Amino acid sequence: MRSARLPQSLRSHETHEGLSREAEGPSFHRQATQAELDRRSKTGLLPGLTFESYVTGHANQLAVTAAEHVAHTSGSQYNPLHVFGASGRGKTHLLHAIGHRYLELHPKAKVLCTGALVMVEELRRAQTQGERTLETIEDRYIGLDMLIVDDLQDIAAAHDIEQSLGCLLAARATAGRQTVFATDEGVKTLRRLGAPLAEQLSQGMSVSLDMPDQEMRTAILLTKAHDMRIELTDETAAFIAKRLKTNIRELEGALQQIVAFQRFQFAVPGQVTIEQAKAALHDLLLNEGAATVPRILRTVADYFKISKDDLISTKKSRRIALARQIAIYLAKELTQCSLPEIGAQFGGRDHASVAHAVRKIAQDRLCDDTLNHEIHVLEQMIRG
Repeated sequence: MRSARLPQSLRSHETHEGLSREAEGPSFHRQATQAELDRRSKTGLLPGLTFESYVTGHANQLAVTAAEHVAHTSGSQYNPLHVFGASGRGKTHLLHAIGHRYLELHPKAKVLCTGALVMVEELRRAQTQGERTLETIEDRYIGLDMLIVDDLQDIAAAHDIEQSLGCLLAARATAGRQTVFATDEGVKTLRRLGAPLAEQLSQGMSVSLDMPDQEMRTAILLTKAHDMRIELTDETAAFIAKRLKTNIRELEGALQQIVAFQRFQFAVPGQVTIEQAKAALHDLLLNEGAATVPRILRTVADYFKISKDDLISTKKSRRIALARQIAIYLAKELTQCSLPEIGAQFGGRDHASVAHAVRKIAQDRLCDDTLNHEIHVLEQMIRG
């Protein structure tokens, strides 16, 4: 895996990855045979979506750790494994990485990676063809060593097959066979399902993929640029990452636009400069200044149920002080205001006070999952 802790990973990643693979065991050095590749293509797993190409950081560290554990100890713990997060945060990539790693360890294992609706339609067709056919299909699913189901939220209205699915998953768990699935809303999705199915899905472990921070977005851009053979400097990647914060797909789209821009403008594409990135991503960057300090003050005040006056006051209660520090941090991250300009809008605070608040929240969110989640929520609210 590629770590967001190494923003210059394109120059150091080969050594880093080589060390991690050696620690994992010799099986990861071996190239898959053509027969194995042919078998793998029938599993539904997409080539390239592996742990080695997956960028890790604070936003997904727990999910990646659980995913690797499942790939190595299938069926013994975390069964089923539930991965959830908003669209474009890497759920599909992580699911496929689990399948690929499991097959590296167990080349003859029976693995299937499928979409929830595909599975539902197959079970529905089997129901219309009679009980015997349905039993055959269910037995096939139960017999899989690993079943990976993406977009499970799509079956929330499939009440006609919920019981069949619930029984199927129960049989898999009893047999010690691993199930992995992904949704976009976490436990909210499970609550909309029928009791038998929801009960089975809730037995294992749920892990979330949060919005990547700037460091991780920069690492993602560098990794994908390398894969696309785009010469992207750390500085240009950081410039783009600071301004595009919606999801990973947005970052991929930005790189595609840069490729198209270079092909149109230059006979021989070269290193992407910040000025070229600005020109290529002009439309995407139009909303760069949408976040303002007054908007941040209003949003944070509403979120913590305090007044805007409290945020700019000298009150030092723990709740108000924390909300104030978060608001200052968000002003630094989401606007182009300098620290003195931010301080002026927070009751005339000096540069040192603002810098302390920014530094404290930046450090605390790395080890406080609750704080990190609250900041992600506030960022999305501020961006509208």
